[in-house]
Amino acid sequence: MVAQKLIHNGLVSFLNVCINSPSQKKAELLNNQFSLVFTVDHPGSDSKLTGPSYPPLEHPRITERGVEKLLLAINPSKAAGPDQITCRQCRILKELAS
Repeated sequence: MVAQKLIHNGLVSFLNVCINSPSQKKAELLNNQFSLVFTVDHPGSDSKLTGPSYPPLEHPRITERGVEKLLLAINPSKAAGPDQITCRQCRILKELAS
């Protein structure tokens, strides 16, 4: 009931109530909110996602020219990505490619 009222008032109201409530009340509010949003999988139900079927990818063709082209396109002034290759390492790779 409280969570439904909060849904009508919007997320900001929900967050304000959570911030200004004791820990037990916050836990109850969040539990109610999550129970409205998430569903429970029932045994025997088909929970596979359906969508377009794509053909399998072929093995990539890696050539020396292709690697050189990618290395020359590196921007060493960009921040490190998820691979954690630093700007200095990128600069060295780019220099080696040219």
